[in-house]
Amino acid sequence: HCKTKYFRDNFKAQLGKLTVTYGPCQTPTLWFVVHRHDTIVTHVPRPFWNVGVELAIGGDAVAAGGLVGGGMALSSTRGDLWAETEADAVIQATTDSTRASVVSVETGRPLSVPKPLPLNTVALLKAASETLGISPGDTMHYAEKLYLSGYTSYPRTETTKYAEAFDLTGTLAMLACLGNA
Repeated sequence: HCKTKYFRDNFKAQLGKLTVTYGPCQTPTLWFVVHRHDTIVTHVPRPFWNVGVELAIGGDAVAAGGLVGGGMALSSTRGDLWAETEADAVIQATTDSTRASVVSVETGRPLSVPKPLPLNTVALLKAASETLGISPGDTMHYAEKLYLSGYTSYPRTETTKYAEAFDLTGTLAMLACLGNA
């Protein structure tokens, strides 16, 4: 509270009636916000090239890598192509080639889609903005209304994991009983 009072007393002319809080939670958050803003403002777009390949395997065309999409990913041992001349060289090398060979085959564990985690505030704001086009302010307003109506937990909870010893089943059963009372 002392730091907030300091800001109010010393910057009253600049802030007017605007309330600004300053403390151990706000300082790191403010740093991230300012750092991100500076990154956006000073960003200089850098062109890059992405080479896609289409292979004919047994008469079927298979798109691979890059912007072409498909179920097969190919990558250059050179890494990202940040110069057009590099992309042209890769295209020329593949165009001039009449044969391709398999250098190695690697297999790994089968992949599966993990179960979705509960939304924390950042994930909620991102999903609402990208999927629904809802502003962060409106999203938090709706989250607060859902919370106050008893439909959700506190909207700013950042916890996505419970301790091993936490009795989730027992807690849910107790909450279900309370809901029926």
